Amino acid sequence: MLSWQDFLGLINSRDVKLSGVPRVTTSQDITKKAVELANERGGQLILGFDRYSFQLYGCVFDAKWLDAILAQEITPPINYEIMGFIRSNKRIFVVKIAEGKEKPHKISEGSEVKPAVVVRTLKTAALENISPEFVQKRQNACLEYLKTQHEITNMQYRDLNGVSYKTAHNELSELVARKLLAQVGQGRTTKYVPVQNAEQYAPREISLFGDTLDALVSINNETTSITEIRRSQIVEHMDSHLTKLD
Repeated sequence: MLSWQDFLGLINSRDVKLSGVPRVTTSQDITKKAVELANERGGQLILGFDRYSFQLYGCVFDAKWLDAILAQEITPPINYEIMGFIRSNKRIFVVKIAEGKEKPHKISEGSEVKPAVVVRTLKTAALENISPEFVQKRQNACLEYLKTQHEITNMQYRDLNGVSYKTAHNELSELVARKLLAQVGQGRTTKYVPVQNAEQYAPREISLFGDTLDALVSINNETTSITEIRRSQIVEHMDSHLTKLD
């Protein structure tokens, strides 16, 4: 699996031959480009992304359909590796194609032009690699991000690494358990900060009627609390109001 940062590095690289199909409608949109790369020196085929306009179109098909057409519709067979990720709920594929050893490669005779098969349910987890080395790579990217940013949210982690909400939550929680990050807030306001910066996010509001957060002040050399002051003010106000009614 590619992270978003790895993908940006790939499309900006000058050392790799790149080809792309921003909008895939049929199988031959893919196989024609794959044959071209295999008959040259190989390269990377990007599907669902326009690298010139940086427009995300996404792919309606899944890795299984893509693998089937590359394996069945090109002769002699080519060597390839499929990598995928999801960005903004859109599936992007990068196919690494090796230079062919049995050139020339061509589209198999009799191959039908197959329309791209729509996968209605986008299953992010199917594209996410949760093996330890990939998890660590994503977590390291998060820690690098926090060297220049004060905090990170679940959404920002997803955008950074191209993973699902659940995966982002699990990997951020693991960083908290390892005491590398601290969780601040709850629910939609939850964010994660470097543990050494957590103190500055501690609640500063003082509850006027709570016991645990009550603040002590000194008046006429006698220590009292804001709670007691506030209570006395309320009593005085009520007494004054009742006196007027009398």
